[in-house]
Parts: sequence; structure tokens; C-alpha cells
Amino acid sequence: MLPLNEKQIRSSFLNASLRERKAITLPTGFDELEWDALDFLGWRDEKIPAFGYVVGEVDGAPVGVLMRQIDGKTRNRPQCSWCEDVNLPNDVVFFNAKRGGQAGRNGDTLGMLVCAKFE
Repeated sequence: MLPLNEKQIRSSFLNASLRERKAITLPTGFDELEWDALDFLGWRDEKIPAFGYVVGEVDGAPVGVLMRQIDGKTRNRPQCSWCEDVNLPNDVVFFNAKRGGQAGRNGDTLGMLVCAKFE
């Protein structure tokens, strides 16, 4: 992943308002990240633990998504939609993300099962 600065990360979020972008808490150790070793940057908000942030590269540009963990129980051990590993040593939880633009302002969301700490 290409190295990003704070301004690039905050402006990359497609489904966040200006107020939400300003409130984002960057991950601990942000200045020491090894960008070459990352496929994407994902972290949970230390101030608001239900929030998660993911920034990846799409066509050479950073694209960020603000996500919120939804409380609930699954009947079986869920599988992460991203890594598709069935032998995970960590929890998989349900996140939803509002869509960008007018659809998001209308309340449309997407849901996915993802590793709880984006491992």
C-alpha cells in the first residue's frame, strides 16, 4: 500500500460527513506503520469502539469506508468475508456501512462479516 498522511486518510472516506472525518481517531502507532507490508489499513476507534475504519487502494487512489459494528449473535462460527479463513483465532463480527452520497443520506447501508480487529 502507498504511504498516506493524515489529510489523505481523512479525505478518502466516501461515506463519512465532514464532521465524521474530522472526528476520526487515527490508529495507534500511525507514524510507525510499515506501509509496504499492508494490503489495506484497518483499525477500530479507541474512543468509540463500535466504529471501524478501512482504507484501501482503488485504481491507485485511497478509498476509505467508515463502518459500525452491529451487536448480535450468530448461531454458527461466522467466516470473514475478506480473508475467508475458517480457522480464525479471532472473532468475526457483523459491520454495516452507510452507502456514499444520496443513498447513504437516505439511510441505505451495506453489511458484511469481517474480522473484529481487521487482522
